[in-house]
Amino acid sequence: PMTRAQYTALVVAAFNPTPKRPAPDFTDIPPEFWAYKAIQQAAQGGFVGGFGDGSFRPQHNVQRLQAIVSL
Repeated sequence: PMTRAQYTALVVAAFNPTPKRPAPDFTDIPPEFWAYKAIQQAAQGGFVGGFGDGSFRPQHNVQRLQAIVSL
């Protein structure tokens, strides 16, 4: 298993996405969170997104389908 934060950090390291949309303001990611910058960069690049309630849920495990759709 891999968390959504860990997956996002790997995506940024592998692809270094360029911003294509505004940075989201996820309600559960404080700026001091270890993966904050990676999550912002991956979200701006269109690799990851949040949930309808404005959260990102970084500690939840990423599902295989989410990873496939992301890539």
